[in-house]
Amino acid sequence: EEALAAVPEYLAKNFGPSFQTEQEAQALERAVCTGIHENRRLLLTNGLPTSAYEDGSPRAASLSASRERNLQMLAENEASARQGIRSIEQAFRNALILRDQPDVYQSDCGVLVNSALWKVGRCEEPKLFQKIVRQDQSTVVVELLIDASGSQAVRQPMVALQSYLFSAALSRIKIPHRVMSYCTYGDHTVLCRFRDYDSPAPADRRILEYRATSNNRDGLALAAAGADLLRRREEHKILIVFSDGLPNDMVSGRAREGVPDKYIGDAAIQDTCLQVRTLRRAGVHVIGIFLGGDGELENERMIYGSSFLRIRRAEDFGGSAGKRLSETLLLLN
Repeated sequence: EEALAAVPEYLAKNFGPSFQTEQEAQALERAVCTGIHENRRLLLTNGLPTSAYEDGSPRAASLSASRERNLQMLAENEASARQGIRSIEQAFRNALILRDQPDVYQSDCGVLVNSALWKVGRCEEPKLFQKIVRQDQSTVVVELLIDASGSQAVRQPMVALQSYLFSAALSRIKIPHRVMSYCTYGDHTVLCRFRDYDSPAPADRRILEYRATSNNRDGLALAAAGADLLRRREEHKILIVFSDGLPNDMVSGRAREGVPDKYIGDAAIQDTCLQVRTLRRAGVHVIGIFLGGDGELENERMIYGSSFLRIRRAEDFGGSAGKRLSETLLLLN
């Protein structure tokens, strides 16, 4: 109990303070910390301040080294990164142009169709006009959710790069989007917000502060992120999850009767599947970006069905991710 009581202070020091009020945090926990996540806690934070990287402490050196690895990955793949951003942006533009083609139907008013004038006096309801209805492409919002557990440490720079490319492309086309990472420490699942839905484009660079540590409760992270996404006014909502298909919280914060001691294996995968299905039933289009090894590929298929893609190299990211997004947008009603 004494160790658990010290966790909030540790989290604030190492991940940043909450950006929610106490009332907001409690309301969100009541809504999503249920079932297998009962008595769990959430910390939604904007991350650490700049001073945390510059105070000369061993922690600051570790944070700076982690960020430098991500920046180096971007520098080493600069040409591929530019192409990736253009590819994703163009895929979005193409899909939105197709969606934005006007719906045209015959009507009693609108634009006169000269070729239909022969119907006058010959048809009971001649329908001499065309009605043109244009769709508004501003009805799309995107949530990017990034697995920041320790199992991603071996590929951390690649995950940071891919997430950054996606966000930068969405910023260029002015699609509102939020980017958050998630990990679990003790009883708390931490969601770190790198940029909010309407943040300016320079905020995309903050994604390069991404770091992989601790465990992960994918189902709880999906539920928490989805709660905000579902409150957005946009009609079409897309949630894109960057993960390795391995929901895994080995450390049990508190023993609870009837609840598995650890969030691992089938119990964790089934819970994540449940959260994906729940969001889809609510109208959210959920896509998985798979970043794991061959051993977890089947988990990813179980969780996301056919709506996932696997990215192996930085240069593959633009085309594959852009194609998937394009297909998803074209299916929006």
